[in-house]
This record gives sequence, C-alpha cells and structure tokens, in this order.
Amino acid sequence: MSTLAAPNGTSDHHTAQQSTTMASPLDLLTSLRILPLARLPDGSLKPLGDIPAIFTQRLPELCEPDVDHLELLPLLTSFLDEAEVFWQRGEPGALRSGPWTQPDADGKPTVLEATAILAGPEREPFLLLELLGAEFAELQEILQHSRDQRLQYENLTRVHVALAESSRRLERMAAERQSAIALLREAREQLEQRVAERTVELKEANDRLAAESAEREHANRSLRQHQDQLGQLAEQLAVAEERERREIAEFLHDRIGQNLALVKLRLRALAKNQPDTSEALSPVDGLVDEVITDTRSLTADLGTPLLYELGLAEALHSLTRRFTEVHGIPARLEDDERDKPLDEATRLTIYKAVQELLHNIVKHAEAQQVIVRVQRSGASLVVQVIDKGLGFDTKDFEFRVTTTGGFGLFNIRERLQHLGGSCTVRSAPSDGTEVTLTIPLAT
Repeated sequence: MSTLAAPNGTSDHHTAQQSTTMASPLDLLTSLRILPLARLPDGSLKPLGDIPAIFTQRLPELCEPDVDHLELLPLLTSFLDEAEVFWQRGEPGALRSGPWTQPDADGKPTVLEATAILAGPEREPFLLLELLGAEFAELQEILQHSRDQRLQYENLTRVHVALAESSRRLERMAAERQSAIALLREAREQLEQRVAERTVELKEANDRLAAESAEREHANRSLRQHQDQLGQLAEQLAVAEERERREIAEFLHDRIGQNLALVKLRLRALAKNQPDTSEALSPVDGLVDEVITDTRSLTADLGTPLLYELGLAEALHSLTRRFTEVHGIPARLEDDERDKPLDEATRLTIYKAVQELLHNIVKHAEAQQVIVRVQRSGASLVVQVIDKGLGFDTKDFEFRVTTTGGFGLFNIRERLQHLGGSCTVRSAPSDGTEVTLTIPLAT
C-alpha cells in the first residue's frame, strides 16, 4: 500500500513514472473488489486508477466524469468526519466504517464498506471502498440462521439434560416414596393390631364418651345458634331502632320544625301589621323559640345524620361537643385521621357504645375531663373513652345486666363480640376509667 500516491500536485511525467509502480497494488485491489479513493485538498474524493468492473456493473454512476462521490455515497459523509480525525492523528493501521447497504443499478441491495488509511511516503490520506455485494448480505443471513439453529440446539440440549435430571430425581423420589409406604404399612399393621387388642376393653367407655360428647355438642350447638340469633336480632333491632329514630328525626325537622318556623314568621308578621298585639304575642313568640330549640335538640338526639353523611369521626366530634355544651364537662375527640372503612351496622354500634359510655360518665364518674380517642391499629379500629373521674376497683367487676333494667357495658360487649370485636375496661379508685373498644375494619 506504500506505493499509492495522491493525484494532485505532481507532473504528468512523474505520474507516468509511477504508473508501473502502482499497477501491481491497484490491480490487486481491483481483483479484491476494492476501489481506492484519494482525499483531495478541497475535501472531494477521486479514484486512483481504473474503476473495478464490478463497480461499473453494480454502481455505473461511479464511472461518470466529475461525479460527487459524497453525494452518490451519502453514508461516507459521516464516516469522513471520523476519518479526518484518524488522518490528523497519523496513527498506524486502518479505520473501518462497517458495512452498509445501498441499492445497485437494478435496485438490489449491495453491501459496501469503507476503510481509511494513510499510505505513501508522505503518509497521505486514502479511502478504500470495498464492494461486499449481495452475496455478503446472504452470507450474513446464512450465518445468523446458523447461529439461531445452534442456539436452539444448545437450548434443546439444556432442556434434555434438565429433563433427564428431573427424571432421575423423580425416580429417586418414587423409590423413597415406596420405601416410606412400606414403612407406613408396617407401622399401620402394628397399630391396628394394638388397637384391636384394646378395642374390647375400651368399647363401652368409648360408647359412653361418644354419647356424652354428642349431648354436649348438641347443647353447645344449640347455645351457639341461640347466641348468634340473639346477636343478629340485637343488630337488626338496633338498625331498625336507628332507622325509626332517623325517620322520627326527619319528621320533626321537615314537618314540625318547618311548621314552627312558619308560625314564628307569621307571628312576627302579625305583630308588625298590628302593633297593638305585639306585646301580647311576645310571650308566644318566645315560647315558639323554646319549642324550636327543643325540637332541634330532640332531632339531634333522635337522629345521627352526621354518622351517615360524614362518617364516624365527624359524628363523634359532634357528640363530644354537645356533651360539653349540655353537661359542662370538657370533652374532646382525638382522631389519627387515617382511613377506617366500616359498614353501617359497625358504625352505629361504635357510635351507640360511645354514647352509652358518655352517659355512664355523667351518672357515675364525676369526671373533670373526657377524651374520646379514635385510631386505626392494623386491620382493626380502636376507640378509647377515657375519663378523669372517680374510677373504681375492677377486681370484682364483671359484665352483667344491671338491676335497673339497663344493659350498659354488658350490651356493648355482646354487640362487639357479635361483630368480631372486644371491650376491655381499665380503672382504679381516684384514677379514672379507660374503656377500649376494638372491632375489625371492613375489607
């Protein structure tokens, strides 16, 4: 390759002298489907010697005079940027562009590849354009197909080895299983023999125990069914009672409350139109105000609209606020504000339980402060009602129906247990009382 020379800057005589020297490598390149191109100072490319016949057949436009090789071979433009850096560094060796595909004169894909080198005594830049041809693409496809087949064969071999190993493992497992079955059969025969020896002695005792067990199971089943029925009945009664209370509250609000408001408006209109009656109507107007206030209070006591419209937390917040307003005992709600999904029956049970506990605090605790704490613990809701009151000794405490006919903590515990929850009480004299209600959240 050192005999290659640049076509510019030399005389015709000098070129003629070198033609014999260049003939051998150029002919060799031509036979190898390689077209040498010299890089001219203006940045263009010019073939050295005759263009190989394969190029004139596949890419005849290369033979046209004054052809712009960069326009004809646009992929050379980006490669020349890398080649310029390579030539400027003057490094030995060659820089290859990698093959690319370009349609030939017949529209068939032809694979080309360019190589940048420095040659000649002056280390001048040259490009060697190699025509790999359509055969190269076909060869690549054949090689890729061969690789795919080899990969499939290797995969099949691995699968075959794995299946063989699995088969051997299964055979070992089968042998071990047969051995274990034999041991179990022998042990079973020995056990059956021992059982047979004891059967006569134990038969009567077993019969008696079976009869007693059947009786106890029947009694327990009846008791559980009775308890479940009572729990379901209590839940249905509570829901029905709450529905009835809500209907009454809605009636008081929608009918009686509105009618009282209308009466108040007409009384004021009458007093305005007939001033001589305003003094006589003033007590009536005040009485109507008291009735409206009482009606609103009764509506709030009967119905729990916040419980169904805004949820348990808002309903308990309203309950503690009204507790403070009515009884003068400071009460507050502490809520962790986490999501607590509950069905309607569970929300009602918790609300009624807290309402009952607040009622007990007013009756028995002489509390100075009340805290209602609502928080989520895993998949459960935990509600604590804490009072800073008298407290009591829990040593003799038990959940039971009171002699006054109320249910109190007994009713709370039974309702919670029916819903899968629990009720615990912690108290001590002069240390207040803490009642904890725990119930599963809805899934």
